[in-house]
Amino acid sequence: MQRRKQDIREWESVHGKSLELRRMFNSMVLRGGKAKKKREKKPGDTPSSKDVSKIVSSYSDDSMIHRRSLHNAFSGIDMLEFIQNFNNKAVPPNIRSSVSGRPSRSRSFRNEQSKWIRSLKHTDIRIDGLRFSYRKKNKEWSMPMYPRGNSKSFGAIVKKIKFNNTQKDKTGLSIASRRLHRCHTVIQKIAASLAKDLKRKAPEIYRNLRSIAKKSNYKMHFGGLWSNCSVQVNMTSYYHRDTRNLGNTSTIIVWSDKDQGSLLLPEKDVGFRYTNSSVTSGNFVNMLHGTTKISPNRVSFVFYCM
Repeated sequence: MQRRKQDIREWESVHGKSLELRRMFNSMVLRGGKAKKKREKKPGDTPSSKDVSKIVSSYSDDSMIHRRSLHNAFSGIDMLEFIQNFNNKAVPPNIRSSVSGRPSRSRSFRNEQSKWIRSLKHTDIRIDGLRFSYRKKNKEWSMPMYPRGNSKSFGAIVKKIKFNNTQKDKTGLSIASRRLHRCHTVIQKIAASLAKDLKRKAPEIYRNLRSIAKKSNYKMHFGGLWSNCSVQVNMTSYYHRDTRNLGNTSTIIVWSDKDQGSLLLPEKDVGFRYTNSSVTSGNFVNMLHGTTKISPNRVSFVFYCM
């Protein structure tokens, strides 16, 4: 009680005595103080639009650029067919070990995935966290896999081979690119169109990506600017920081026939509103980020170099 009176005196020393101000201050005290400090977001937390003070359509600073109407890469692409092909095969979970490679833990998402798993008509299914295994005809358990709607990495991958008792790197294609060849081809078309649009409409972004690509030892499978592309379909991404990105840089585009959602950066206290023509390029290795809950039929493409 004494502490409350002291706080009231401090308030009135600044604002002057007022019955209205005293009532306002008392209501604030009852709610828990002058100002509640927001809990610092950590990797693995679920993003919410309340985590940032504003969500904008355009943004630029030393480490990040977000602009709308920069590309028309999805023109002529049947994205619903792409989603169907993407969901056609499950890819083993060795594509990525960080939280960004896992589907959302939301109850609605888990229920949706459970329905899909049951539709496979496997008699024996073993669930391990967000992954599942099924008993094959030879009675052995399959490799644990994420259900559809996950993140899959297309493009280059390093294979370790032994040659004269020494290990050398041999660049090949990722499992997703080899098993989902149609998707890989569509991503190449999207990347080629995106690169042309960036060169014409955002030359500063294009020059930066070109300089990074020249430092890579991998083949630029996508648009001559990126060796890899991480694709998420109908997936809400936890807060996370990227890894393995050369130059700490990623380039993101999103497609949806309903709601593209938003990318939130709580450490910058800002969010980026996506459209089918917006581009985000910047340092996502040092910056915590995540996506808001999204509607069905949403695909995000994260292009980067290794």
